[in-house]
Amino acid sequence: MWGKLVVVLAVLASAASAQSISFRELQPRRVMMVEAIVNGQHANLIVDTGADQTVVSPELAGLNQVDLAKAQFSSRGPGLSADAIIRDADLKLTANRRFRMPVMVMRLENVSKLYGVKIDGLIGQDVLSRYGRVAIDYQNKRIELGE
Repeated sequence: MWGKLVVVLAVLASAASAQSISFRELQPRRVMMVEAIVNGQHANLIVDTGADQTVVSPELAGLNQVDLAKAQFSSRGPGLSADAIIRDADLKLTANRRFRMPVMVMRLENVSKLYGVKIDGLIGQDVLSRYGRVAIDYQNKRIELGE
């Protein structure tokens, strides 16, 4: 009996610490876009479960065109291929989790053109793995982030 009670309490504690965020599905490649706060600014971020690192736009990182001489987007092959600049950024996806972490800074104008909406960056495994558990509910367009 005690074993079952401990399991139930563990499940309830896990559910209590989990947070859910909504996403919007963008076409033509059915990607998930979420709203976040990056360096105090509202941002549209693509959730890219195949990306190692999080990427933000130069505007969110506070960089100018001179700083970005090498940060170019390329559509060759699968995924993103580019030179990038690394900067620290504050990222807030959910109400009570905020991260200060290094991110890649890249120009994303071509990505915005592809989806017809301003894309300010993408969330990679470096952020998703910090939650311990990520569950995607495609039917209800929700991403559950839990400990």
